[in-house]
Amino acid sequence: TKAALEDVNDNVRWYALQALRSINDPSSADTYARCLDSGDWLIREEAIKGICALDEAAIKKTLVPSIIKAINDPNAAVMLAALRGVKIKDDRIYPVITEKLRTATEYNYSLIEASLAALNGYRLDPKTKEKVINLLVHNNQQIRILALRVLKKDRILLKSQ
Repeated sequence: TKAALEDVNDNVRWYALQALRSINDPSSADTYARCLDSGDWLIREEAIKGICALDEAAIKKTLVPSIIKAINDPNAAVMLAALRGVKIKDDRIYPVITEKLRTATEYNYSLIEASLAALNGYRLDPKTKEKVINLLVHNNQQIRILALRVLKKDRILLKSQ
């Protein structure tokens, strides 16, 4: 933890975060959150991977602001790691994910795929549902499949309410 937070060498900090993630100790949550303020995008990426790897939903829920911060990171690798890794469903995260999906260009496959993966399991609002429906005819097969899965899950959630 000390190396991840204080070492002057960014490589040491990155490796320390990887080691912490492999241990998967919930007490590392604060370390990950603090490392999201690093100027090095690799450290921020590893920090969000650590947050997303934590098992306990209660810990993750306290880290929702950190997850949102990572989704809005200016570096694409950090943003995509956050979208791909987030497993909890939270009303504060949903609008951030939908914004990423809405602003993605047609050819930004990585962002569309990661946004769809993050949306899977949410009850969709009408505007987002329309966007996902339009992706059913996207030229990329993986995006079409992900859009269909999101819509199926939304339908299941609608029936269960």
